[in-house]
Amino acid sequence: VGVILYELLVGRRPFGGAAQQMIRGHLTTAPPAFSDKNPQNQVPESIEQVVMRCLEKQPEHRPRTALHLLDEFREAMDPRYAGVRPPSPGVGPGITSQEPGVVTRAVEVTRLISPPTPSSPRTRQRSRFLSVSLTALGVGACLIGLWIYPRKEKDETRTIKGSSASFTPSVAAARQIKTWAELGIEPVEAAGTENGWPVQIRRQDPNTKDVVAFHINPSGYYLPEGYEAEGNTMAADKWPRALIRTADGVRFLRIAGDTYTMGSEGAGDDDVQSRPSHEVKLSGYYLQENEVTNREIALHVKAISDTEKPKSWMTHALDWQKQGLTADVVGAHPATYLSHRDAERFAARFAGGMLPTEAQWEFAARSRRAEALPFVWNNNSTIKSIPAQAPLPLLCHVGGASEGVLPTKPPGSFKNDVTAQGIYDLTGNVREWCRDVWGPYRVAQGTVKDPCNHFPADHAPGFVVRGSGYATKDPRRARVTSRDHAEEAETEPDIGFRVVIEPPQSPGLEWNSK
Repeated sequence: VGVILYELLVGRRPFGGAAQQMIRGHLTTAPPAFSDKNPQNQVPESIEQVVMRCLEKQPEHRPRTALHLLDEFREAMDPRYAGVRPPSPGVGPGITSQEPGVVTRAVEVTRLISPPTPSSPRTRQRSRFLSVSLTALGVGACLIGLWIYPRKEKDETRTIKGSSASFTPSVAAARQIKTWAELGIEPVEAAGTENGWPVQIRRQDPNTKDVVAFHINPSGYYLPEGYEAEGNTMAADKWPRALIRTADGVRFLRIAGDTYTMGSEGAGDDDVQSRPSHEVKLSGYYLQENEVTNREIALHVKAISDTEKPKSWMTHALDWQKQGLTADVVGAHPATYLSHRDAERFAARFAGGMLPTEAQWEFAARSRRAEALPFVWNNNSTIKSIPAQAPLPLLCHVGGASEGVLPTKPPGSFKNDVTAQGIYDLTGNVREWCRDVWGPYRVAQGTVKDPCNHFPADHAPGFVVRGSGYATKDPRRARVTSRDHAEEAETEPDIGFRVVIEPPQSPGLEWNSK
């Protein structure tokens, strides 16, 4: 009821984003004030307080019954009703309470809906709102929104104005803009393409508050600033097969979405954390071809404030320099000694993306297979047959062996540790941070779309870590379904990460299918 009332009174839901983000907001975040969501709202503060009580996290702080909620609305609109309470919950319709002086519920409800005649314009206004409020509760709270927050019907193709330009979205674009709004995406400037689509849009991460801007390219795809499609080759879902970050040439490869069975299907050699298996459906995304390198972090560090610089990484970077390693040598290795927040900050601010969810990570490691084979190379049919007993250290960088000051290897050094789409080192070199909060799989009935565990842990939050690294000795940890975790602030020598880019729905899909 609280969400319905909030949306009808304000015109927007209290929490936006994907399903998991909305759930996290409802569980952990106080709902924003009406004026924060809609500065033009004119809802009385007393009414806003009633709606906010309906959104309280603890059930005991919310109105206990529908009649208690009616009573709170009465008091909010007219102080003369203060202290008049609905009848006992034990009294049914048409049955007189045994308590002296209490009338039947049917009579009381009739009296609640028919208040005394108001004697002043202000009272008449309050009384009018009260009547509509009570009716709205009985019919889904629709009329309350129409009365207190009148919204003019607007043409879907209304003009979007800016400081120096304006454009009128096409019908398809206007419809998509409404859908984007539910995901925290909005046009940035009032400039449009000749087809009626915004030139630039932006998305704010509801958790980190970092903002990523997207520009539409000539083919009709929204890509992060500083990226372009590599050539004209398209993936299975009609998106460009690869993106290039123009500043440094780093590649991101398209992983077309599909449905697959995530996790381990049986006991076998997998650890218990990878069970039970469950079906998930993923939207398409771009995953970084290689793990983020020290060279990328060094560029990022130059652009952020001292308080945000990754201190552990910088300390070790100085140590490597003192030991005679050049910037070119160190820069070619995967970046480690970074906390989860360090990785999140880099992904959003420097790379225009996010950390991958563990569902995205595992789907890529399987080479998009619905059913997983044990290791990355087993899922890649382009790799020649590998003997079943082949030692893992010959196939990927695991096993505890290291040479020199840097125990890692430059990305792509092991040619068998690659997926069919061309993603390297998902088995070895370094373990990788994921976006999800650590915990057992939350298995639901049916197929789950784009899962990501945002639920807070009972203690200091740990986050999922996937893959194995140079220090991994247990071969079970190298399986594509294996799961591990680390605390948010940990900065380990064998934990790195890579970035995922999730472009919003784009008109290019339609343009290029004709």
